[in-house]
Amino acid sequence: MSETKEFYRIQKLPPYVFAVINEMKAKARAAQMDVVDLGMGNPDGATPQVVVDKLIEASRNPRNHRYSLSRGIPHLREEIVKRYKRKHNVDLDPDKEAIVTMGAKDALAHLLFATIGPGDVVAAPNPAYPIHQYGVIMSEGYSHMLPMPDADTFLERLRELYRESMKPPKMLLISFPHNPTVTAFAQDYSGNTAGLKDYTSFTQTFGNPLVKYTIKDLGVYLQDQWKVNDRLTVTLGARYERTFTPGPAIENPAFPLTGENIPTGKVDLMPRIGLAYRINDKTVLRAGAGTFFARLVAGLLDDVYTGNGLPSTQTSLSISNASLIASQGPVFPNVLASAGTAAGSSTLDVLSPKLKTPYSEQAEITLERQLSKDMVLSVSGIFSRGVNLYGTQDINAPALGAPFTYTIDDAGGNAVGTYTTGVYTGARPNPAFGAVYEETNGVSSWYDGLTVNFKKHFSHGFMSDLGYTWSHEIDDGQGSATNAIFGFSDALWTYNGQYAFDKGSGALDQRHRIVYSFIYAPTFTHSNNAFAKYVVNGWQLASITTIASGRPAGSPTVHLTDTPVTGMLYSASALNGFNGAFRVPFWPVNSLYTPWTQTENLRLTKNIPLPREGMHLALNFEAFNVANNWSPTALQLSQAYNETKGVLTYTPTQYGYGTSDGGFPDGTQARRLQVSARLVF
Repeated sequence: MSETKEFYRIQKLPPYVFAVINEMKAKARAAQMDVVDLGMGNPDGATPQVVVDKLIEASRNPRNHRYSLSRGIPHLREEIVKRYKRKHNVDLDPDKEAIVTMGAKDALAHLLFATIGPGDVVAAPNPAYPIHQYGVIMSEGYSHMLPMPDADTFLERLRELYRESMKPPKMLLISFPHNPTVTAFAQDYSGNTAGLKDYTSFTQTFGNPLVKYTIKDLGVYLQDQWKVNDRLTVTLGARYERTFTPGPAIENPAFPLTGENIPTGKVDLMPRIGLAYRINDKTVLRAGAGTFFARLVAGLLDDVYTGNGLPSTQTSLSISNASLIASQGPVFPNVLASAGTAAGSSTLDVLSPKLKTPYSEQAEITLERQLSKDMVLSVSGIFSRGVNLYGTQDINAPALGAPFTYTIDDAGGNAVGTYTTGVYTGARPNPAFGAVYEETNGVSSWYDGLTVNFKKHFSHGFMSDLGYTWSHEIDDGQGSATNAIFGFSDALWTYNGQYAFDKGSGALDQRHRIVYSFIYAPTFTHSNNAFAKYVVNGWQLASITTIASGRPAGSPTVHLTDTPVTGMLYSASALNGFNGAFRVPFWPVNSLYTPWTQTENLRLTKNIPLPREGMHLALNFEAFNVANNWSPTALQLSQAYNETKGVLTYTPTQYGYGTSDGGFPDGTQARRLQVSARLVF
C-alpha cells in the first residue's frame, strides 16, 4: 500500500473538528493574535488526591499487572449497576448489561463494529461527538447526521429519513449526555417540585384515526395509425381519465374548509401524437409528444380525512412556540384532558377548492442513422414539463412582516456582506389552530435532455453499446416521490406559498452520464469434439462501465442560536421565522453536488452444453467496481452558517463532507467478487 488512497475507510472520514480548531488556533497564535482557549472540555483542575493515591496503591500491587477480565472486574461492574439504581432507579444485570471499557469512544466504536454491517444506516443528532459518525464509517455503515437545533427539528428530520430512504436506519445513536449536553428536560423525570415544563415538544392524539373510502377510476384510450405515404407514418391517440372521488371529509365546524368537496379535473383528456419519417434508406426521424395526467393518490386522501380534526385530532406543542408550552402544556408526566385543552396547538390538512390535477407535457425527437449493416447512431432530444404540481402553504400563518438585515461574516469573523429578508411575526389569524396546511398547485418542473447512442449489433462474436446523456432538471422545490404522495408539508419552501423563490436544480438533476457496455463471445474453433465444446468454446466476456457527474446532495443550511427578531412565528433555523426550508437563502437551491462517479463491472461466463437439447450450465465469475473507485453519495448539509445575534458566520468545516456512500443496487460501492452457476432449460 504505497498510496494513501488504498486506506479507503480513512478517506471517507470527515475532518476531525478538534484538529481543525487546533490548526486555526495555531495559525492565530502564530499571527500574534490573542486566543482564548476553551479547550475540548478537558479538566482544568488536578485529579482529586484520593484518586491519585488509590491509583498509586493499586499500581504497586502485582496482581493488577495482569490482563483484566474482558468484561471488567466483577466488583466494578456491580458498583456500576448500583450507581444506575441509585441515581436513575434502573435495574441492570452486572453480568449481562454492564461492561468496562477504556472510555465512551472505545465502547461506541466496538459497539458499532459488533452491531452493524456494510450498508447499514445509523442516524445520530448533529452536533455530536465525532465518534458517533467516525465509528459508523469505520464499520462500513452509512452515517446520517441530523440537525438538532431543537427537538422538533430533529424528530421531523428523523421522520423524513424513515419515510424517504430506500434503506431506513438500523440504529439511532444517542448518548446521555449528548454533545451539547442534555437539556433541563432531564429534571422533569425527578425532583420537579416546582411544576417546570422543560421539554421541547409534546404530542397527544385524541379519537380514532380509522377511516374508510373508495376511489373509482375510469380510463379510455383510443389510437389510430395512418400511413401517409411510404416515408411518413402518423400515430394519433388520446386517453381520457375520470376519477370518482369519495365524499368530502367530515366538516370541522371550527374550520369549514375541511368539508369542501375533493376537486379533480372533469375532463382530463390527454392527446398523444407520434411521427416516423424515413429520410432515406439509412436515416429515420422519429418524434412523439403527449400529455399525461397524474392519478389521485390515496396518500393524499389519508391526510385529508385524518387531518381535519375529526374524528381524530392531534395536539402538538413545540419549543419553537414556547409560550404555548408555558401557558397550556401539561407538567410531565401528565397529559391533556381533552383535545380542546390547548388552543392553537392542533394542525389541519385541507385541499384548496381550486385544486387541479397535476400533469406533465412530454416530447421527444430522435434522428437515427445506420452507419453500416451492424452499426447505428442515434441522437435524441427529450423534453418534459410538470404543470400544476402540488405544493403546500400554511394558510393560518401571519403575513410576511417587516424586513430584518443580517450581517454575513466569513470564517474569520470579518463582515463581507448583508442579507435582508422579511420576517413572519405576530399571532396566527385563527388562534384556535396552529398550522393549517393547504395543498395547492403552483409548483412546476422542467427537464431537458440530449442523448447520443452508438450501437453495434451482434456480429463476429461482438456487440457493444455506447450512450451519452446530457440533462438538466429544474423545479420549484418538488421534493421526492414521498412529497407527491402524502404532501401537507411546507418544509421544502423558504417562504410560505412562494414556490418560485426555490426554483433551481432539482433533486433528479444529473448533467452528464456515459454508459458503455459490450459482450464478446468468440468462437475459437469450429470443431465439434468434446474438448472444443467443454473447454475451448463457450466463453463470454461482458462489461458495463458507467461514468457520471454528481447529483444534488441538497442545500446547506443555517443554524440559529437565538431569536434575532422578537415574535418570530417559529424559533427554528429559518432566517425569516418560518418553519419551511432551513437552507442558506442567498445561495442557489441544491448548490452542493456529490463528486463524479465511475464504476466498471465485468462478468466472465463459461457455457457448458448438457446432453439434453436446449439445456446448458452457465458458470459465472463477476467483479463489481473492479477499480474499487469510491465517492460519497451524500454530503453533510448542516451547517454552512451559524447565526448569533443577527450575525451569520461562515462555518466551512461543518458541511460538505461525505456522510454515506451507498451504491446501487446492493447498497455498497466496495469492490465485490462473486461466482455463480445457472442452469438454463
